[in-house]
Amino acid sequence: MIGLVVSSKKVFERVRKLATQLDERAQKLEQCLTRLSRGAVADRGPLRDAAEDAWNDLHRTLRNKVETGFHLYGTFVLPPARLRTLEALVKEAIAGPGASAHREATARLTVIRAACASKIDTVA
Repeated sequence: MIGLVVSSKKVFERVRKLATQLDERAQKLEQCLTRLSRGAVADRGPLRDAAEDAWNDLHRTLRNKVETGFHLYGTFVLPPARLRTLEALVKEAIAGPGASAHREATARLTVIRAACASKIDTVA
């Protein structure tokens, strides 16, 4: 019984920590994409690099599993097909900061952040 309680506590702590990281990294990517879409043409290189770095951080976090963190058990944060779709949108928004790609990518990031909102724990 004690083992179950300890295990459950660890799972809840992991979920809170993962949700907090997802929210933070999705927000950073949103900000980078917004700066890229509004930035001057001369500034696009560094802005694009920052957006790619932010995507790499978020992508690494999205590949985690929610419940356990173990390789064989748990549920991925996003199903692989959804992750590929998000990746394509983000890469399109980074490559050519057009209004539609930026708007769709930030809308999906907002949905991720909304899903994490109730689990955010800044001290996790």
